[in-house]
Amino acid sequence: MDQQKQTAMELRLAQLPDLPTLPVIVLKIVELMNKPEISILEIAKLVSADQVITSKIIKVVNSPFYALRQEITNLQHALTYLGLDKVKSLVLTCSLITHLEGKGGGFNMKTFWEHSFGCGIVCRIIAEKIKAGPVENVYLAGLVHDLGEIAISTGFKAEFPAILRLVQTEGYSFHAAEQAVLGYTHCEVGGWLARRWRFPEDLVDTMEHHHDPTSATTAPTTVAIVNLADLFCRVRSLGYGFFENLDVSFEEEPGWKMLKANHPSLDGMDLERFTYELDEKMEEVLALIASVY
Repeated sequence: MDQQKQTAMELRLAQLPDLPTLPVIVLKIVELMNKPEISILEIAKLVSADQVITSKIIKVVNSPFYALRQEITNLQHALTYLGLDKVKSLVLTCSLITHLEGKGGGFNMKTFWEHSFGCGIVCRIIAEKIKAGPVENVYLAGLVHDLGEIAISTGFKAEFPAILRLVQTEGYSFHAAEQAVLGYTHCEVGGWLARRWRFPEDLVDTMEHHHDPTSATTAPTTVAIVNLADLFCRVRSLGYGFFENLDVSFEEEPGWKMLKANHPSLDGMDLERFTYELDEKMEEVLALIASVY
């Protein structure tokens, strides 16, 4: 995007009254995530001040997704069971879901989070497979990659119906429809939003470049993984409930080529078999969403 469009976009976003904002507690959680050394006790102390987030975390931990043998009813027990890395992603996940509820504009937020969780889980599997990490950071990048969509649906009320029409009747992706109507997309909006929310740089890079991983600057491996996970979920109809005319060959995707260049172990991978493995994980996505909504 050229500098003139960038400036016009930023001016408009800064003036929008309905732009999603994060409350103080979520901003503090993001600040904690940026610290090199934090403890579960610090996180538990902060989170316990918000009973809605606390109850959501306990509900998710007790869901079939985690398959516990015994129910957990205490926040600190829940966080201790998960371990620090998973705690970071789960706390931020539940915080975002709680405080962005009802902010979807023309979106069905359940399908939005189905796609987001699906991407996060596929990202985690790919990251584990190629030993790219920290794995939970890659999962979190997959989870938040499309938050710019929410900003567009709530803040661009005059243009959003035209975007939806292209998606619903012409088979456009949201990315392509936004570009056609606005001249920029949820990627640029998401990058601006992530900086405003003081997200870590790898999340900023992901939100800004997940449709063009070759443009990634600080976290190219993470962005490539999210790009592939996003495509996989959309091909498997885990998008936003709209038809997309997608013809995808993963081996030809820039994200896949980027990963192969840096992870030679992918040379011997049976991609078709791997996609079957990912298919089996989609049930986990639905279980996780059922525990949140």
